[in-house]
Amino acid sequence: MYLSLIVTFILLMGLVVAGIQNVAPVDFKFLAWTFQMSITGLIFFAALPGLVRQILRNRSFRKEMRELKQQVGRVDKHADSGENYSRAFRAQIFRLPQIALERRGQIQPGFVG
Repeated sequence: MYLSLIVTFILLMGLVVAGIQNVAPVDFKFLAWTFQMSITGLIFFAALPGLVRQILRNRSFRKEMRELKQQVGRVDKHADSGENYSRAFRAQIFRLPQIALERRGQIQPGFVG
């Protein structure tokens, strides 16, 4: 985890240094429009769709995590009330986070880890 943070920090510092050193305006043409902006602005606007996508993705992950926590809470509540669940049902409930990752395609079905 710390390695990815360090690499990200180094890449961002490289972008900042490149942006500070290259402040000359650049002509950018798109169809019939012509824009004039710095390279730093161009890099920022190129990265903007990825940033928006990541924010929306994180929001959906948090929503899904809340739903999974609610499901686990309901199961815990039923378990505390003395109801007897089968072993297979309990195993499926505790696999909910893994099932969610499988649905999103982040891990292979049947992954044990």
